[in-house]
Amino acid sequence: MMNYMKSEWYRITHSREIYVITAILCGVTFLLNAVLALVARADKNFPYATVNFSLNMLIGSMPMLFVAGGVIVWRLFADENEIGTLKNAIAYGIPRHHIFMAKCVVSIAVSLLSLVMVAALYAGSACLLLEGPAEEPLKQLFSGIGASLLCAFSAVILAVGLLQYCSKQSSAFGWWVIIIIGVPAALAFAGMKYEIAARISAWLPWNFLRLETVANMSGSRGMWTTPEGLMKCLIAGIAGIVIFTFAGITMCKKQEV
Repeated sequence: MMNYMKSEWYRITHSREIYVITAILCGVTFLLNAVLALVARADKNFPYATVNFSLNMLIGSMPMLFVAGGVIVWRLFADENEIGTLKNAIAYGIPRHHIFMAKCVVSIAVSLLSLVMVAALYAGSACLLLEGPAEEPLKQLFSGIGASLLCAFSAVILAVGLLQYCSKQSSAFGWWVIIIIGVPAALAFAGMKYEIAARISAWLPWNFLRLETVANMSGSRGMWTTPEGLMKCLIAGIAGIVIFTFAGITMCKKQEV
């Protein structure tokens, strides 16, 4: 598995996909802060050109980490079925579950490095271009990212498993959206009427990271700032990693190549 992991790491770091994705994400985040700063120059009464407002946009949207991780996995491995990379690896004698695990480790490592660069540029450009105190928003942002990482890793593992199992990219993408976004949304809706659905919904990361975090002009309060909220993030993340890893290994055994 280590040799396959090294080969995947070499392939990814020597191809342009991850650099293009990271550059796009960095560009978008920098542009958000630059636009706020430019508008503030044109309108001295513009109230949103503050570090607090800028960082709160991400603090209140932590589930976007799942989407970013899914997009990275998508770009790294989506073409494997077409070019026959997976068939060649299996023909070479590498067990399918080793391939899956190696891809998960590499995907998480690459996604984490990309996240570090994007978050650093986002926070740095906000502090340089915008006004207002930065200490508390920065603390909320980075503590929120840290608390959400395990949940984001589980979404990455799910994406790897679905892309390896599904013969069509569109099927893998559809199932990922259903599991990560669709099911939590449906349970949240059902929870308005059924108590059991509400209880399950409250433990799904896509729901609790959005609904239990407050981020607005006056400040932010992430759910991870309380011991109970932080514990929920960690438990849900670990459970997701275990469940999706087990599901991925099971799918590998049933996979047709």
